[in-house]
Amino acid sequence: HRTLVCFFLFNMTDSTEGTAATAGVSVLCFGASLTEGYCCYGRRFHPYSIQFEKLLHEQHPTARVVTNGYSGAGTVQLLARLKEAVAEQQMQFAKPYDFVV
Repeated sequence: HRTLVCFFLFNMTDSTEGTAATAGVSVLCFGASLTEGYCCYGRRFHPYSIQFEKLLHEQHPTARVVTNGYSGAGTVQLLARLKEAVAEQQMQFAKPYDFVV
């Protein structure tokens, strides 16, 4: 998990602005069962985005992580959900997600 977050943070940091480049950054964790956190044959759910957000906030406390996972989703469903998630972000915050994982 730390490798993913370190790579992510490295790419977010602007050399002239430092961590100020990440102010108000929003990340969409999007996908199917793994994103939703499916485990224990569906008796428990633990999305990876929980740990991702925790590690991200250590360096960038204002970053916002949104989890959008649905077990069993196929390609057509995922594409429709992605369009909805992006549109909702745009309407609510007047800007697109900065990153989609």
